[in-house]
Amino acid sequence: MSEFDCTEWLNTKPNGSVLFVSFGSYVLVTKNDIEEIAHGLLLSKVSFIWVLRPNTTSYDETYILPVGFENEIKDRGLMLLWCSQIEVLSHPTTRGVKPITRVEVAEKINRLMSGKLGKGLQKQSKKVKQTLEDALAVNGSSQKNLSQFIGDVKAEIQKRV
Repeated sequence: MSEFDCTEWLNTKPNGSVLFVSFGSYVLVTKNDIEEIAHGLLLSKVSFIWVLRPNTTSYDETYILPVGFENEIKDRGLMLLWCSQIEVLSHPTTRGVKPITRVEVAEKINRLMSGKLGKGLQKQSKKVKQTLEDALAVNGSSQKNLSQFIGDVKAEIQKRV
């Protein structure tokens, strides 16, 4: 994997045939998720660019892809540490990305706020809110966990004194 100008590679692929995979700069992904995505890409047989930054996973191993993955993807997959997203996403070979419109945003908001989907999400939100309030209340799980942690730290300090 390296940093790379993807244009030449993209120009060898048919329009709409390349999948772009990237988690951004702030997302941590488990090693298992990386392996599942890798195997899914292998099984799909589609061309792809996968930007896999070194800090994408909290796993300490330097090579987190399945053994032999890069050999198996050959010319249909490109593994990179970084690339220009704008360049890749604006290239005609990249598929699955489309600009979002204000009408789409309004439709999604209205769908969320009304009807069965909206009511279900509101109900779930209330459950989550109550769970969080319970955890943060006096004698809630957050206070108990913090007290336990402080007790453990004090005990560790006492051992060293």
